[in-house]
Amino acid sequence: MTRFYLLCLIFLLTNIVVAKENDATTSTNLFSKERHGIRLHRKGDYKKAYKKLYEAATWGLKYSQYFLAIMYLKGQYIKQDIIIGMGLLAVENEADIKGRKKLFENIYASLSDKQTK
Repeated sequence: MTRFYLLCLIFLLTNIVVAKENDATTSTNLFSKERHGIRLHRKGDYKKAYKKLYEAATWGLKYSQYFLAIMYLKGQYIKQDIIIGMGLLAVENEADIKGRKKLFENIYASLSDKQTK
């Protein structure tokens, strides 16, 4: 069942989304939301950061996916969820940003057998 949820998350986060009616899908607006969400996260305003980062992450912006993964793994504003956090990190790893793959591997290695199945 866990793998099913992980596959659903990966499916969702690889840009298979229904476009919204407003201008939120323009790349300039998405990058702006991502930058603003990251600033809010660094300030500790997780509620507002989540709202900004979520939309950008759904459209495939890797930094948004990374920061959302951290929020899920730590339970910042949202309920802590290792599966969603790791799924986001896995999708974000497509960008091959130095150090992030190692982070994913370290967290994965620390999980119990029950958590990895």
